[in-house]
Amino acid sequence: MRSWITTALCSLFLLLVCAPTAYAESYGEGFANYWKKSFAKQDTVVMSVVGFGVLLILVLLSSGKWGKK
Repeated sequence: MRSWITTALCSLFLLLVCAPTAYAESYGEGFANYWKKSFAKQDTVVMSVVGFGVLLILVLLSSGKWGKK
């Protein structure tokens, strides 16, 4: 069972080491540009409400009773 884990980790390592950096950089830049354009198109009020909702969810999840003694 452990042999497939070793093989998978070696394959992942080789993939990361041998991946062409030019492709990775262009992919990352394209990804960032896509999301910058998407957020630039949105209304400020809508983005404010979404941001507030995300913060509220984080506060509610982090204040759960399972972490208190």
